[in-house]
Amino acid sequence: MTTTMRYVLVLALASLVVARFASCARDQPAFVRPTAFRQGDDDSTFRYALSSDVSPKWLLQECFTSAKRNISAAIYKFGDEDLYKTLLQTMRARPQLALRLVVNEETMDSKSKDWLRELQKTGNDVQVMYWHRDGDDTYEKLHAKFTICDSMSIMGSANWSENSCEGNNMEFTFSSQSPEIAQEMYGVMDRLWSNHHASPA
Repeated sequence: MTTTMRYVLVLALASLVVARFASCARDQPAFVRPTAFRQGDDDSTFRYALSSDVSPKWLLQECFTSAKRNISAAIYKFGDEDLYKTLLQTMRARPQLALRLVVNEETMDSKSKDWLRELQKTGNDVQVMYWHRDGDDTYEKLHAKFTICDSMSIMGSANWSENSCEGNNMEFTFSSQSPEIAQEMYGVMDRLWSNHHASPA
């Protein structure tokens, strides 16, 4: 094969590659918005996001570290060590910070139970309720997932678990800085707290 033929062949292959990339680019959206925003009536921001856009772990850590008075959460699964460490550090740094958790008992392993005990040793006001089966066939699992940190609320499909927080699952989250929504969610938390399926850990 002559040098000229090699040159022509390389140009032809390069043209095919460029054409292929151009075709792929046309198939992709021109702009992917990382998160959707809606402005509330009280000038607070509501954020909607898939976990491919905004990590649930980042949102939860932002929630923990912003809290000054109270963190309340309903949890189906607690298994992400980074979340535990952020929560523990925040509790130790702020002795006035209260923590209230309702956790699905069946999904708690020995590691996550140890984490809860360590949180209770911080000296803060830490209260934990386990959601358990109670002999009936209704509402045997706590599958609700939300976290409230003062006036910040996070709701959606994500657990406090590695699968949810490390990108294994595609999750959806809604977060809000609205005090009104936070107050409503504290009311939901109170209802779970007083449910007959919940008992002290």
